[in-house]
Amino acid sequence: MLNILKINQSKDFYRYVQEHNLIDPIVVCPNPTIADQVRSQFLKMSSSVESVTIAKFIRDQLMSLEVEELSQRYRGKSELMVILGAIWAKLGKEKDYKKFKKAFNLFTEIRSFSLSEQVLAAVLENYDEELGETVIWIHRFIDQLNIIDEHSSYFLLSEMLRGQELPVDYPKERIIIFYNFEFLTGSQVDLLRSLSLRDHLYIPIFKNVYEGCTSLDWPSWFDQHNTQVIEAGQSFSLPEELPTFFYPKGYLNKFLHTLSLKDQALVLGSKDINRSMLQEVPNRLIKYKAPLDIYSTQFLAVTKEIEEKLKLSSIPIHEIRDFLQAEVKQGILDKKFLKIKCILLLLNKINYWAELSDDNIEITHFEFLLLKEATSLDLPRLNLTNLKGQFEGELYHLGQIENINHQQSLMVFSSHYQGVSMGGSRYTENVEQYLGAIGPLRRSEFDLEILKAKFHEYIHTNTVSLVLEEGLLEHDLALNNMLESFHLKNVPHALTFSKTQYQFSSWQGEYQLKRLSASKLQKFLDCQLKFYLQYGQRINPLIEYQTETSPIDMGVIEHEVIEVYFSHLPQGEFDAELHQKVCIEVFQKHAQQKSYDQLETEVGLLEVRTYTAQVIKFLIALQSHYGLTYQFEKSIQLEKEGIQYEGMIDCFAEADTKVFILDFKRSNASFRTFKMIEEFEQIQLWFYLSRIQELGLASNKEIVIGYIDLSNIENTTFFGFDEDSLKDLKQAMSLSKVKYLGELDEKLKHYADIEHKAIQSINSLKEFVAMPSDIKVCHFCGINKICAREEASDASS
Repeated sequence: MLNILKINQSKDFYRYVQEHNLIDPIVVCPNPTIADQVRSQFLKMSSSVESVTIAKFIRDQLMSLEVEELSQRYRGKSELMVILGAIWAKLGKEKDYKKFKKAFNLFTEIRSFSLSEQVLAAVLENYDEELGETVIWIHRFIDQLNIIDEHSSYFLLSEMLRGQELPVDYPKERIIIFYNFEFLTGSQVDLLRSLSLRDHLYIPIFKNVYEGCTSLDWPSWFDQHNTQVIEAGQSFSLPEELPTFFYPKGYLNKFLHTLSLKDQALVLGSKDINRSMLQEVPNRLIKYKAPLDIYSTQFLAVTKEIEEKLKLSSIPIHEIRDFLQAEVKQGILDKKFLKIKCILLLLNKINYWAELSDDNIEITHFEFLLLKEATSLDLPRLNLTNLKGQFEGELYHLGQIENINHQQSLMVFSSHYQGVSMGGSRYTENVEQYLGAIGPLRRSEFDLEILKAKFHEYIHTNTVSLVLEEGLLEHDLALNNMLESFHLKNVPHALTFSKTQYQFSSWQGEYQLKRLSASKLQKFLDCQLKFYLQYGQRINPLIEYQTETSPIDMGVIEHEVIEVYFSHLPQGEFDAELHQKVCIEVFQKHAQQKSYDQLETEVGLLEVRTYTAQVIKFLIALQSHYGLTYQFEKSIQLEKEGIQYEGMIDCFAEADTKVFILDFKRSNASFRTFKMIEEFEQIQLWFYLSRIQELGLASNKEIVIGYIDLSNIENTTFFGFDEDSLKDLKQAMSLSKVKYLGELDEKLKHYADIEHKAIQSINSLKEFVAMPSDIKVCHFCGINKICAREEASDASS
């Protein structure tokens, strides 16, 4: 018999189990978190129950049926992807990973309704023909291989329970409770029907939800003749109004700091909690537990290099194994245990794939993406929590509100949260009509009714105040729906802002130039006041990051990695192992002076490896084509007319007939257009070029100047003074951004005039004015928020 328990709140279910003396119940839950909550709640009532997830329940039932081959034939999602992908590749199918994955996901969705190919084919008539053919292919191969997946295990168990040849000692008349399921698939509904033939099944459902469900919702799919509806709920009243604090968008953190959180349950109006949400709450005062994804960054770092190589050609499996095993050894030395775990999981998947066929001796890009996806499904799931401290309250999310009882509580809603949802159907109208005729469909409206019922219980059992972002109710229909039963009583609680205004238009003073660098001259050309504050008054509000990497830190590290790599290997092909070693050594040297956490370290290392690898490969190719010798961080010193000219060229490359003056940048912000260099808006390369000429370091040699973008090598931009030579450079290096500048002497004369006028201005000015050459100059200025600036076409005039 199947019993629907109509409850008004979750404690109605616990009370019913006790009052009706339901002996040794098995409580089946959708996930481990809810199973733990149920177990804990019954322990508080001095009762013990067997509380399991539905996945474990199914496995236990199949084991009880004593059919050993069933467990041997079972394949989880990650194994299934690898098997099907291997067969797909072996048959010579199109190796488009995105198409294959889309087909695989669609297959698993439709399979929850029926295992019939006829049903599958009928649904696929509404999809792209190529996609449909791939889905049918997947279906047939699973059947031919006699594989049992999650959905077929439900159907198979249902058939066996309906049959007559069950083991003699197979239990019956059990009390089985399916608790807190927001959705049941068609295959799961069918299984519950079969279980109800031998056992006493109970399904607690909120009364309003059950009475408001449609024919598409899963509660409507149980046989009426074997279903009993039991009124198990006790009515309760709700307050007419809820005290509500309204805060301005973007000020949640500041607002929460003004509220008392002592003995409060702080509930975030989201389906889960992530790290960005934690940053908005006063987490030092609040005890919390939130999912923490610390493996993904490591995993991406491990797989990225292999992925890049596989884009060019397939790789023998033994080479990938050797590479990964070398990474494990290095990880042991570096004590990178998260990295080791990721590599071992990937190696397991690769070995599993290799065992599927003797022909699996090479891995293509398509197959590696499958192995990567399958491995990612097996990465451990961890939680972040704060175990130490004097906590005033505890943090929850919407999925946990039924476990909050008899507390003062604040529920927070923000437009940043993935909270209440009223999205549309995932299917087209034709597909929805067809699937709705053979099984239940998940509707966001039904999910919202469940959430409303839990919210009402939470309001009833706690003293609740809301914290709402201003304007949120005006566009969030689902949240309006959830709160429609209440009058929101505004609680005045104004934020106080103190702001001091400073205005700079100019600064009286003098400056005598004794030393000149490219950055110093550029700063003056950009803005007189910016120059004088930094060099005349020594005011430069530079923020030093201690716990996270700054753009300046990363630039220094990446420059050094390139230099150190070429000091070890001045010529030859790219050595990935050497590069990896250099990246780690240089990063760790700089990290010793900081306090980076593990996540910041891994993200920083990933950037360093990615950025520098592509630049080193580019420089190796350039060197090979022209026979260059590299000097990194080449110092230039020259005294002229009482001024010491100085600079450091990132990369000075020289051959018999050619010289390259190259600067590394982490973005193309300073060379977005040819005009910025051609018309001397950015003078760094011109400064270096002038000093090189004056020092006679490029006599009778063709000169090329340029910027290399570390973040995107395709932004690399070269300039020269010989058209034919530039054409060769553009073709040889596959460059899209190469510019002929005209006659070298003429250009240098023009630049010398600009430099001379700027020096005269610096030495003669009595007042330095805020006149940026371009408004973009102000973006990285420390006083840009308080400066009364004017735009000017010539900052040096």
